[in-house]
Amino acid sequence: MTDLTTVATLEHCSLTTTGRRTHRAHTTEIWFALDGGRVYVLASNGDRSDWLRYLRERATVGIRIGDHDFVATARVVVDQKSTRLNSSH
Repeated sequence: MTDLTTVATLEHCSLTTTGRRTHRAHTTEIWFALDGGRVYVLASNGDRSDWLRYLRERATVGIRIGDHDFVATARVVVDQKSTRLNSSH
């Protein structure tokens, strides 16, 4: 396994998902954070983000952080506390 501490200071990664209808690869640059061996990305547009819709359909994604490429299985994590805070504004 790659030592992710070498990329911990970077702010963005490239996330590649597969289109729901076209099955073509779509890559977007996105903010990320590391926690242990996991990579977290933020859907700033919520459910309107195409990449989020794509990964809900097909969970296998590609991630490029710095010079490191990974294939991963994505899952959607909803932070209920943050959701409550954002909906009160």
